This record gives sequence, structure tokens and C-alpha cells, in this order.
Amino acid sequence: MQRGRGQRGHRGIRGGRPQGQYRQTNANPEGLGYMKLKEWADLEDNPSDLLLYMTSYLPQISLFLNIDNISHDKFVLFAKCLNTVWKVKFHDNNFQKILSTLVSSSFYTNHAFSFLENSSGHTRSQAAETVLLYIHETARRLPDKASGCYKVLCFINSRHVQLDVQATLLNEVVTCFNSANQRQEKQEKRKRSRWADDDEDPPSDIRDVSIYPTQSDFDADLTPYLRANKISGAFRDKNHYLDVMFRLLREDLIQPLREAIHQYRLFGTFKGDPGIIFYENVKILGLFVNDGVEHTLRLDKQQLDAINWDPKNHFMPGNLVCLSKNKFQTIFYAIVTRSEQQRGHVAVKFQNRLEEVYGLTMEDSFVMTESPSYFEGYRYVLEGLQEMVDSSLPFEPYLVRCKREPSKPDYIYPGTRYDLKCLVKPEVYLTTTKVNVLQTNTWLNLKHVCLNDKQYDAVKAALTQQFTLLQGPPGTGKTYVSLKIMKTLLENQGSGVPDCCPILVICYTNHALDQFLEGVLAFCPTGIVRVGGNQKCETLRPFNLRAIQRGVKESLSTRNCLRDIHRSMHELKREILNLTNTVQVSHVEIQTEVELKEVIAYSHYDALTNFQKILRPVLWSSS
Repeated sequence: MQRGRGQRGHRGIRGGRPQGQYRQTNANPEGLGYMKLKEWADLEDNPSDLLLYMTSYLPQISLFLNIDNISHDKFVLFAKCLNTVWKVKFHDNNFQKILSTLVSSSFYTNHAFSFLENSSGHTRSQAAETVLLYIHETARRLPDKASGCYKVLCFINSRHVQLDVQATLLNEVVTCFNSANQRQEKQEKRKRSRWADDDEDPPSDIRDVSIYPTQSDFDADLTPYLRANKISGAFRDKNHYLDVMFRLLREDLIQPLREAIHQYRLFGTFKGDPGIIFYENVKILGLFVNDGVEHTLRLDKQQLDAINWDPKNHFMPGNLVCLSKNKFQTIFYAIVTRSEQQRGHVAVKFQNRLEEVYGLTMEDSFVMTESPSYFEGYRYVLEGLQEMVDSSLPFEPYLVRCKREPSKPDYIYPGTRYDLKCLVKPEVYLTTTKVNVLQTNTWLNLKHVCLNDKQYDAVKAALTQQFTLLQGPPGTGKTYVSLKIMKTLLENQGSGVPDCCPILVICYTNHALDQFLEGVLAFCPTGIVRVGGNQKCETLRPFNLRAIQRGVKESLSTRNCLRDIHRSMHELKREILNLTNTVQVSHVEIQTEVELKEVIAYSHYDALTNFQKILRPVLWSSS
């Protein structure tokens, strides 16, 4: 149930801005008078403007809704205003303020209930549907406050036939309301315990959970839905496992930011993790197009010079920054693309509230903080966990169901033989080094191989099982054993090991990966593809994915296609830059009607041009 897009219309009431927008005073003891409500109700063709006016009058609206009695005529006008505001698609933050004001006042508990009970006809029916729509949105956005709507919802539910309310709408609202109540009960239960029950169904599918933090993630009283990782016993199924891992990992990313932002909201400063810094007076210098639309931020150089920090650990490309103009009551999220910290410049890509972002100017001042956990490292793992919901999970029998006895690899059959000559000591000569893989008791004698007994057992396990974990302290030969396993697999391709399947090697650090691949190069000089950056080993440079891509010769048709794509990209980039320059100029110069023609309604353009035609003879006669 989504709200629609509001049409843009004239920009003002009585001079172009809402009365009281900058001076919140009102002599009316009821907060709002009939004339003001009538004035607002007449803006049914301009819902976006009406929402802004109502938001600027929230204290008066709250006073109006908390009086004992509201006249029938006033309530009809107010309900009409709510029905108009519902049409607005954007300005979600302002709309949520309206919702919060309604549920925190006597609107549902007194006035809506009384109006529906004591009125009749089409007006009552329309008001009932408006109230239902707002209850639905309250239950969805503010589930902890939805209980305030209970009385009027029960009334509508019991008399929906007389109220002429659509049954489908009513059923949808009741379902959403009940769901909100259940979530609230679970939330209260979790407040009494750190962890949710392991058998409890999650409140949402992890595919619907934003990887980026949301505004609600920074609520001070939030108790995130978390289930403890199982250190013994099996998970119920794959989705149980993925849900637990996803939410724990996401909370690990967000929790330090939540604590820091909560403290900053309360005290205007943060004293805690030295890696979390709040940068004040951050400005947007401008917009440019690189790999997408990016903005350049300018940090306060005086503050930077006073900070005792290591620049190498801050504003790394791919990390997350949070910006706000109102003590993080609303937050803009952005990803760092590059930084010039000596100049105090950081380039970012904004990820949310884009409608507002493109209206920001150099006059806007932000407070900004950076995630102490490197966002890029979390992002792709979280995305991978989401994608696995619809696909198979590698090693599922072992990770999820805790299968104790590993099965044999699918590519090995009874009678499959491997040549183990790479395991034989150089000084030993054997007439045959081929063995039946699955019959490990017939393998080569320990005294003939270049491994100790533990290492030999590890090789046997890795070559005969689907799942093997090798662990040991530094210096015990883990890399050495892994290279022996790799060499054995490569030398037996086609005779037990499928030669069409790649071998995936994943290491915790770039250095460890380079060290291992250098060892592989000794016996496999071709066929290696290294994915990832920060490569410092020169011998592996030709095997980097980007180097391989550059060496591939495309066909003529592919080159023509790529050329057309690049041409289109450059044209779009030029158009974006031209529009950006126009927007930036509009903040400091008055635009002519010709420049405004493409972005305003024809009636407005016609009024502007006719206005000039009318004035022109007057100006000529006066001259």
C-alpha cells in the first residue's frame, strides 16, 4: 500500500510560504483555526506543498488534536488535509512526523472515534478510509506506537458495513496492525533478554533487510533482532543459518556507529573509540561524474590539523560515512571513492535520500562520521548471504546440519587411482606411485614421503573427503601441505580429478594469497587468474585479472559495441554536468523563463511570458 506522487503546484499561501514557518506563534488557543484549515484543505492539487506547511505547524497541530472537542466542520477539513497529504510520494521524513503527531495526540483515541460514531453519509465513509490508511502506515513505520490506534480500529472493524469501508482495505490494515503488535511483543520480550529465542521466526526475510544502515538502526532504545550463533548442535535449515549469520555480521558493522551517534545526539560530542571522529562544518563543494555521480566534500582544515590520527586508516575507498545537518535525526549515507586528506577533500557517492541530495548547496553544513569497521569488507559478504537464500549453500551438510562424517568427493569413484609421485622424497625410487585413492591403507609408506605423520594424514583427508579443516600454529607446515595437495590434484586431472573445473583459492590477506600463488607457480606456470588488488608480487602481475582482460583481443563487433556504449556514456556524463551547472547557478542567479520552460508547467510559463508582453508597452511608453 504505497502513497502516490504529489503534483507540484504554486509555491505559497499568502506570499509564497506558510504562515508561521519561521515564527511558530499562534494566538488561537486551539492551535488551528477554521480559516487556516480551510486554506490548507484548498491545496488538494498541491499535496507536497501542503505537507511542508503542515510540518511547519506541528506544535499547533498537536495542540489542536489534544483539545477536548473538535467541531464537526473542523474535523472534516482536517481529514481532507490528511487525505491530500497521503498522495505525496517523497518527503518521507516529514510524513513520518505527521504520523507521530497523530498517534501521540488524541486523534485516534478521541476525535476520530467520536466523529465516526456521531456522523453519517459519504463524509464519514471517506474519513474512515483515511483513518484506516493512516493506521496502516503507523503500524508499518511506528509499530511501537500502533497500540494507540486500537480503539478506533476495533470500531471500524465492527461497523465496516455501515461505514461503507472496503473489506480488502480493512483486512490489510488489520493484518498489518496485528503484525505490528506481535513485533512489539517480541521486542518487549527481547528487551528482557539479550538474544531472541532460537526457535523464533525472524521478523523479516534477510533479502528485504538493507545492507546499509537505516534511520531506525540508530534509535537509542533499539533492541536489534539477534539470535546467538550455535556453538553446538545443528541449525534448523539453511535459511536459519543464513539469517543468524547475516544479522550478527550486520550488527557487528552497525553497533559501534549506533553507540557513537547516540552519544553525539545527547552531548554534542563523542568520547570513546579513538577511531570514531565527528567532523564538523563539512561542506559539499560540487558534483562530478566519474564512475557514476559523485560529490566532493570539504572538511574543516583547522579541525583536521588538530586531530591526532593516522590518515592511512581513514577515508579508505569503499568505506561508509554518515552525514547529518540536525544531530543525526536524519542521516545521509555515502561511500568514499577517493580522498585527498592533505587538502581536506573526500569524494563520495550518496546512497540514500537522493532527492534531497541533489538539492544541497555549498551553504549546507554537515556533521560527518566514518564507520570504524571497513564497510566494503562487510558489504560483499552480506550481499552473498542474501543471494544464497535462493541458491545452494556450499558445504551445507557440514555447516548447517553438522554432519560429522565427511563423504567422499563427487568426482571420486571406487577404483579411482591417483599418482602420488609429488609426495615422494627426491632420493627415493619406487616402481609405482599410483594408489587407489579411497583405500588410504594402501597408500605409500610414510618413510618414503616428504611429510611427517600428521601432515600425511592431512593430505589423505583433503584428497578423500568433501570437507576438511587443517589447522595448526605457525611453522607446522600448513602452506607446505596445501601446496602438496594442490600439486597432487593438478597432476591427476583427467584421471580422477575433473579437468574442466577450476580450483578456488581464498586467503585472508593479499600477502598470504601472493605467497601461496608463488608456490603454485613453481609447478603450474599457466592457467592462474588472480582476482583482487594490492598485488605486490611482480611474478604474479601477468596473472592479475585486469592484466588478462587487457590482453584479450575483442572481435570487431564487440569493439564497435563497446565504442557505442562509451559514446553514450560520455553524452550522458555531459548532460549530467550541464544540468548540475544549471542547478548550481540557480542557487545564486535568477533564471529566465526560457531556462525554466523545460521544468515548469506550461500554464506557469505562459503566465510569465504574457506578464512580460503586458509590461513591455508600459515600459516603452514610460521611456
